[in-house]
Amino acid sequence: MLQPTRVSLLRQLAEQETVAASTPAERDRALSRLEFLRTNSGELVYDLSCPAGHRMLVTMPRLVRAMRRTPGSWVTLPYQS
Repeated sequence: MLQPTRVSLLRQLAEQETVAASTPAERDRALSRLEFLRTNSGELVYDLSCPAGHRMLVTMPRLVRAMRRTPGSWVTLPYQS
């Protein structure tokens, strides 16, 4: 079962990632996540990760829309963060 994470917690983590970033790319990624969370603070948000360690934030409406519109077994989410 997939559970959403509180936006306030995800924002705290993104702020910590921004401070701890050791490269400009890591800092940009953390700032992008932070901006996404600010923009979508009223939504249920999922912090998804793949086995390779890539992470993506996605809102509940966008996740449901992608699942309903995908004809096959695998859902490809539009990149957000």
